[in-house]
Amino acid sequence: MIKLSRLTDYAIVIVAELARTPGELQAAATLSARTRIPEPTVAKVLKILARGGVVDSARGVNGGYVMTRPLTAISIGEVVQAMNGP
Repeated sequence: MIKLSRLTDYAIVIVAELARTPGELQAAATLSARTRIPEPTVAKVLKILARGGVVDSARGVNGGYVMTRPLTAISIGEVVQAMNGP
C-alpha cells in the first residue's frame, strides 16, 4: 500500500479541478472555493506543481494557473514526484 501525504492528496484534487477547464487560467482563490481546500494550502501546492512542470503560472491581475498538458498526458506518478521528489 502506498501512503500519500496530505499535500500530495490535495495536489491530485487540484490537478483534477484544473483539468475541468483546460486552457483557462484559474486563481488559487477560485480553486480553493471549488475544492474546499484552504487558500494558503492551494497556493503552496500550486507553487510546488509549477516547479515540477505539472502546471504553468501567470502573474498579474488576470493571472492564475493552467495545466501544461492535457490530463491524459499527466500521470499520478508525475504529480506524486513533483510533490515529494524522486
